[in-house]
Amino acid sequence: MNRGLLIPDRVEADIDCIFHRILPRSALGAIAWFLALSRAFDRIVETPELFSLAYESSALRRELREAFFKTRRGRTYRIVFEVSKSRF
Repeated sequence: MNRGLLIPDRVEADIDCIFHRILPRSALGAIAWFLALSRAFDRIVETPELFSLAYESSALRRELREAFFKTRRGRTYRIVFEVSKSRF
């Protein structure tokens, strides 16, 4: 099955904001953060069903999953996503 990742505009804006917040302090750090995010996205696309349910799932009555990734400095970031059966 061929899978894809749909990233909403709001998420793209958040990614851009975080990247540009890191950039003035460390260009290499900003790039490393973005690469870690990209690797997390790749893992999500490959096997989304392996990630645990997010705690918001029950309250929102949607099957939301969560993935975590760390930067070299040890900061942990969380990605919340929903798996869709439809193809785009």
